[in-house]
Amino acid sequence: MFPSPPSLRRPYYGWAVVAASFLGTFVVFGLSYSFGVFLERIVDDFGGARGPSSLAFGVQTVAIYVGASGLGVLIDRYGTRRALAVGALLTVGGLAAASRAENLLTLILTYGVITGVGLSIVYVVAYGTVTRWFDRRLGLAGGLSSAGLGIGMFVVVPSAASLIAELGWRDVLLVLAAVAGGLLLLATLLVRDDPGSAGVDPPPEEFV
Repeated sequence: MFPSPPSLRRPYYGWAVVAASFLGTFVVFGLSYSFGVFLERIVDDFGGARGPSSLAFGVQTVAIYVGASGLGVLIDRYGTRRALAVGALLTVGGLAAASRAENLLTLILTYGVITGVGLSIVYVVAYGTVTRWFDRRLGLAGGLSSAGLGIGMFVVVPSAASLIAELGWRDVLLVLAAVAGGLLLLATLLVRDDPGSAGVDPPPEEFV
């Protein structure tokens, strides 16, 4: 049986996975690096010095990168879509709970630990899935998915800063939770483990 002409081929599904990974990196780095615009408001709200309030960001950073080192095995076992859904729930739930924190310890637990673990799962899925879908154009696919890092920081940080002046830091966290939830829901619908699990044949070399 002859292969279909190029004009009749479906777009390779791996590019949808790239889009999902882009959304993941957008959310992880957009949310994580926006903490700086919240810091002064948090200090004003809870009192004290900047150092203790900054612990929420420090704990989250540790949770993201240390958690990533051990989450790969679990994600391989339970699948990227299921893992990404859990990561999205933890991220959104952690942000929503942080927006109602009444003290720094609660903020550290919700924003630092819960949100951090959620973002760690998203981070691992975003960076670990694309490599299963590409060979010849892996550099391009990886670059496109990683572009969410810079774009997320470029979009989310100034947007959060502008909204804080109007809404206050607590409501802005809720807005970010809603936006992140929507983007991660879309990413969860798009992502697949690999071509085999999705019933997709690896495309001819010239189309990858």
